[in-house]
Amino acid sequence: MSLVICIFSFQNRLTKIKLIVNKKNPFMNILQIAPQIPYPVVDGGKIAIYGVTKSLMELGHKVDFIGYRKEFEESKYSVEMGKICTLTIVKANVNNTVSGAVKNLVSKVPYNIGKFKTVEFEEQLIKLLKSKTFDVVHIEHLHMAWTYDVVKKYQNIPVILRQHNLEMKIMQRYAKEESNFFLRSYCKLQAAKFTEYEVTTCAKFDNCMMITEVDEETLLKYNNNIKTSVVPAGVDEKLFNLSRVSAEPFSLIHLGSMEWLPNKCGLEWYLSEVFPLILEKIPETKLYLIGKGTEKIELCEKISDNVIPLGFVDDLWKEVMSKDLAIVPLRSGSGMRIKIIEMMAAGQNILSTNVGAEGIGITDKKNILLADSAKDFADETINYSQNKYEKSALAQNAKEFCSERFKWNVIAKKIESVYLEAIKNIGN
Repeated sequence: MSLVICIFSFQNRLTKIKLIVNKKNPFMNILQIAPQIPYPVVDGGKIAIYGVTKSLMELGHKVDFIGYRKEFEESKYSVEMGKICTLTIVKANVNNTVSGAVKNLVSKVPYNIGKFKTVEFEEQLIKLLKSKTFDVVHIEHLHMAWTYDVVKKYQNIPVILRQHNLEMKIMQRYAKEESNFFLRSYCKLQAAKFTEYEVTTCAKFDNCMMITEVDEETLLKYNNNIKTSVVPAGVDEKLFNLSRVSAEPFSLIHLGSMEWLPNKCGLEWYLSEVFPLILEKIPETKLYLIGKGTEKIELCEKISDNVIPLGFVDDLWKEVMSKDLAIVPLRSGSGMRIKIIEMMAAGQNILSTNVGAEGIGITDKKNILLADSAKDFADETINYSQNKYEKSALAQNAKEFCSERFKWNVIAKKIESVYLEAIKNIGN
């Protein structure tokens, strides 16, 4: 047996002994790998990543975090992130480019995956693995799954993949919705690449931590030997304490960055197909748009006076809670829409497509409203605005539903259990 393997084996035994001895409150050294620094916490992806880091720290674990820096001044987030983890920043531009998309035509790896593999990140990761001993590695998103091989080369420890979405499902759905022939053809090609890459890659991991049962079932249909668990996203405890203010009559609100393609496509469909139907019946309706890039959306003259793009806002929840109804018109996507469970926890009522609400387990007309076609979406909005639903009961049911399922302290214990099970099984 080589010296390296002996060291790995000894290290693994020590980890198991340490966790068994301290079983009631098992302290772990965790390495969290992510495609972005989740601060400021301004979108669903960052909320999900930040929540994991913070809640694990609050359970007493030590988290080392390594991720790409996309934007914002380093000092603005390194101080805040430093309160919950030891932070390593890799500076790189991983934005989409036309040239990158074209070059990817000859690659077997999907474009949105390949661009996240850089020499700089690998070097920083190796430095971490050489300098510290970890009990478990937690990788956020399929985009960073390439680091599995790097980790296993240096430490014989469990590596967990947190699947926020099934990327192949997003691309498959988007390909069906895209009307442009060339874009649709490119998306079909990418969907095929994602399917092959995602299934093959997930099979490597000690556990694929899925965010919904729907995504788990879909993945296992391709390969039922993949080790999976289901752990949903969480909601900040503070949101449950928000109280409803007097809502502006006939006001709608949409949250979502236009940098995420399903958000952009869903909103474009809503503005062209749904909103004009609503204005025919209730012309005083106002739609407020919050999120990065919403201020750049082109509006036709017919609806421009009724749509108010706000872009990034300083007080998100003040805006959300002052509007009558939130809309989530997603037609593609996967995973769990964190903005839905957050708004439900805060007591805001929501009208969503079934795709948008997928995997949460909510019930139409009990704690949310659901509609898929343009006519049905418009009709449900009109019914709600005309008080054909008991708004306060709908909101209270949603708040109670989220309180039972999506608090971060509960979610963190589930994540911890997945880690401990993987540590117990490593090397067996």
